[in-house]
Amino acid sequence: MMMGRVDDGSHRRPMLRVILASSAGTIVEWYDFFIYATLAVFLADIFFPKGDPIAGVLLSVGTFATGYLLRPLGGLFFGAMGDRIGRKRTFVITMLIMGASTVAIGLLPTYEHVGLLAPVLLIVLRMMQGIALGGEYGGAAIYVAENASPREMGYWTGWIQTTAGIGLLCATGVTLLVRSSTTAEQFASWGWRLPFLMSLALVLISLWIRAGAEESPVFREMERRGTLEKSPVKAALSDGANIRAMLVALFGVSAGVAAMSGILFLYCGIFLQAILKADPIFVSTGLAAGILLGIPFFPIMGGLSDRFGRRRVIFTGLALNALLLFPIFFGLEHAAQSHSLALLVALVAALTVLFAAIYGPYAAFMSEQFPPQMRYTSVSLPFNIAFSLIGGLLPLVCLTLVRETGYIHAGLFYPLGMIVLSGAVGAVFLRRPAPGAAGMAVARAGE
Repeated sequence: MMMGRVDDGSHRRPMLRVILASSAGTIVEWYDFFIYATLAVFLADIFFPKGDPIAGVLLSVGTFATGYLLRPLGGLFFGAMGDRIGRKRTFVITMLIMGASTVAIGLLPTYEHVGLLAPVLLIVLRMMQGIALGGEYGGAAIYVAENASPREMGYWTGWIQTTAGIGLLCATGVTLLVRSSTTAEQFASWGWRLPFLMSLALVLISLWIRAGAEESPVFREMERRGTLEKSPVKAALSDGANIRAMLVALFGVSAGVAAMSGILFLYCGIFLQAILKADPIFVSTGLAAGILLGIPFFPIMGGLSDRFGRRRVIFTGLALNALLLFPIFFGLEHAAQSHSLALLVALVAALTVLFAAIYGPYAAFMSEQFPPQMRYTSVSLPFNIAFSLIGGLLPLVCLTLVRETGYIHAGLFYPLGMIVLSGAVGAVFLRRPAPGAAGMAVARAGE
């Protein structure tokens, strides 16, 4: 008996409910996390001492990075929880923590009112957000994978991969709406708080949707058989084959995925605003429209991996990302200088499609690598290590390279290196078929 439902027409309707329950909360968590990214340049003046504008942006981006740095801890803690008490219960807890932290940021006093206490409180809340997000993605991706038919796993998990883009799209859209509905003085005084405070309504809606979701069939079967792992972290880190699979997943795929995630969702907007001094509304509009056009390609690329194999699709995507990264950013520079919204939208859409080529199949690929008893833990660790140390620090590293060299495109050498690393490690060590693919069967839970 395989982990998914029967692969017929009746399979699609239940899977739509699974996708809705998983993605509703994940979109909210990404929205919460990215709200800060969309306002990072502006918040530099609100929460940090004024002086060197680039230094202020670096401090603000560094604060954003703290949320990423805590993600492995969240992945470790909530991954173990998800393997012990269930996928569904765990990602409900992570969503509550994320939502509460985001609303609290919207209520914080600024540097003008409380001095250094303001950035300290901001950093603490960003750390809580990072811990929560560290446990969310693995649970949502595995929940979908363990409900899907093996023959359509890439397609269905590809929908979960859209949630980061939709979350950023929502964050960008809400910020753009608030900016355009308020004067500059109003936005600086209280308008910037609204995107954070709106998270409360989104969290309540998502909790209502997730309350009706059933637990993963794989987890229920392990409960029935009494084969749940009591110490999933210990099990994951003491099994040689599992450690190897995590290392290959980290350096052979996740590093490149995290680098391009940081480029698309974080650095692109910062590059346009902080380095090229493009108008924030122009940037927000271009990013939102471009990402919206590219979002359908995540399940499309996941579906292609069902047909042609995860390895082939992901490594083709890595090669294209490496080849086109610099040309796209040269185009972004021209778009900002000419104030061409159409060109900006086209380039962001192209960047989104390139990212979808490696991220669309990613959730299915990761879920297939590990046995069900320690899958949540084993998926969360390499994913969050890569996205914290590579993706989260990427804007900070890129801005530092630009500042030290004086060359506005110098920052791109860092993500390019990560993409090349993933391609090289994966080509050498990633075996075919995926080493944990058999672990998707419920029957394996009892072995």
